[in-house]
Amino acid sequence: MLNLFQHLTTLSISVMEYHEEFEDGVFLGSGFLENGKKTGKWSYFYETGELKNEIEYQDGIENGSFKLFHKNGQIAIECQHLNGSNVGVWKEYYESGQLQEVIEYINGEGFTLDFWDEDGTHLLKNGTGKKIVRYGGLFNDVWEQYFDKKQFIRETKISGAKFISFTPKGQE
Repeated sequence: MLNLFQHLTTLSISVMEYHEEFEDGVFLGSGFLENGKKTGKWSYFYETGELKNEIEYQDGIENGSFKLFHKNGQIAIECQHLNGSNVGVWKEYYESGQLQEVIEYINGEGFTLDFWDEDGTHLLKNGTGKKIVRYGGLFNDVWEQYFDKKQFIRETKISGAKFISFTPKGQE
């Protein structure tokens, strides 16, 4: 649960700097409010103090640049938002700082353009090839997803938990 407090710096009648804290008093982040809505760049931090993300707001809605950082300070994700939705190019990076994936958002739909494995091998180029995706709480399930000209074709599980059987609820 968050314990919120308002810093007393008033920049104009309608704009003020705002700070948020975790319940234990550790600084969470800050930005500006205009007429009670988030505006401009907001910065948030991990409980350990490292920068977690920077988000631009306009009239309380994510508009502009969005950056998420790994705890080691390397960029994790950088993208653009328009009216709260992803637009344009989305880039995702490994903790090492190496580029992992490039996705293009068109009319709210994401199309994978490029993907590199952790060794730097370019597995998916210009929307054709494969990417490796990890699912699950510990990312134990590993899948290869195949694409052709930006269109998803199929996926194959290459490691992780195996289901003995699955019966949808109500059909036991």
